[in-house]
Amino acid sequence: MLCYTHTAGVDQIPSARNPQSATPATDAGGAQFLSGGAAGVVVAALSGASFRMVGPIYGTAVGLKIDQIAYFLAAFVLGGALAQIPVGWLANKYDRRKVLT
Repeated sequence: MLCYTHTAGVDQIPSARNPQSATPATDAGGAQFLSGGAAGVVVAALSGASFRMVGPIYGTAVGLKIDQIAYFLAAFVLGGALAQIPVGWLANKYDRRKVLT
């Protein structure tokens, strides 16, 4: 259902109805933006994965109980989810490329 709601408006994009009318992206700046965005995704994934791997070890080392470690890791996930709200609002209000880089 989530995937359906995300793609519900795709048929309203002119290039989605007629792929031949789409102009190819030959802008060198766009390629640099894309590589910067890809690097950001890789860094975010590696840092998030390393936190989830080391978080329980750190929690045990500082003397947290198992349920406290679970809350500690859940706070990381919840914080990331809550951070998407203002970032999404900013990306809608300003240029997405500048907000997301």
